[in-house]
Amino acid sequence: MYTLYSTHTSGKIVTLYIHSFKPKRIPDFALNDNSTVSDRLKFYRISCGLMQKEIAAQIGVDRTTYARWENNVLSAYPLDKLTLLAEIFGCKVTDLLDEYNKFLINGQGSYIRNLQKKKSLTRCRLAELMSVSVGRVKDWESERKRVSMKCYVRLMEINK
Repeated sequence: MYTLYSTHTSGKIVTLYIHSFKPKRIPDFALNDNSTVSDRLKFYRISCGLMQKEIAAQIGVDRTTYARWENNVLSAYPLDKLTLLAEIFGCKVTDLLDEYNKFLINGQGSYIRNLQKKKSLTRCRLAELMSVSVGRVKDWESERKRVSMKCYVRLMEINK
């Protein structure tokens, strides 16, 4: 058990909270290229000494929504909120992103068109390799539809 104590002005030591686990320290956690957006959000929030409800209020979402972002429930995040978070945390938006979200924000359509050109793939052939319809590839190119994480992984394999 780990106990957090406080000393009152009267000089008495009072138990504030008893943890049943060893609190994780920030230096024990390091960001790397494989860190998820959730990991990065949690890292920066804790580094700034802020609570989830404080961050949520500052960016205009409820606490449960922000908590879901930190618990890896989403695969893609709203750019307007990420921009606000980067300002709060004092970092660049790209510091908060994993490779998949960088792909989405940097323009999936141009990436797909460049991949087709580089590998000499027609839209139809790319659709076959991706196991999707030609219409889906067209939607990705025009950015009417977002590429799913599963399809992103396939695209990266094709690009090797």
